[in-house]
Amino acid sequence: MKGKILDYSIQESSGLISGEDGNRYKFSNSEWKADKAPKVNQKVDFEADGDEAKGIYLDSSNIQFDTDGMKDKISNMSDSDFVQNGPLSYYILAFKKYFDFSGRATRSEYWWFILFSTIASIILSILDGVFGTYDAQMGTGLLSGIYSLAVIIPSIAVAARRLHDIGKSGWWQLLLIIPIVGVIILIIWLATDSKEDNKYGPNPKAVMQ
Repeated sequence: MKGKILDYSIQESSGLISGEDGNRYKFSNSEWKADKAPKVNQKVDFEADGDEAKGIYLDSSNIQFDTDGMKDKISNMSDSDFVQNGPLSYYILAFKKYFDFSGRATRSEYWWFILFSTIASIILSILDGVFGTYDAQMGTGLLSGIYSLAVIIPSIAVAARRLHDIGKSGWWQLLLIIPIVGVIILIIWLATDSKEDNKYGPNPKAVMQ
């Protein structure tokens, strides 16, 4: 059931929740499942047990982001040399080429994207724990889950371009369905240096020089 915290006392480690059914439910701190202490007016999910609330989780709608501030920070970052010419540029480039499965990608373009994407996943997983949006049964959190879905297509696209760079079709990514051996072969190919001009385009390293 969804509800809202009406009152909470740190000294008594207990509080009161107003449920969406119009009833009020008492709760103890032991039933609070988020990392940070409850606050008045926070929206929650809980199970009603008589006049008590059990298994209380912070509702995901409590997570709010300063979108304008985030845009300003991203804008400032995009003007920096680290973003325009450094490793982070490869991560941004993968999203700019979200649905681009053609052309070629260097080792740097692919592996820097993988590194920053992994870092982003770890950070979002930590935030899921902080905000109490991690679902132990599903084995994922709200933020990390959304990011994982968003990054699927650019991950496949940049891998396809990386394979094109060594003269192979992007369909070779299907090797991932072969346990161990297929994965090892694919990793070796993805780590292979750029080849000369091929049917997928000119050598990107030569173009960059």
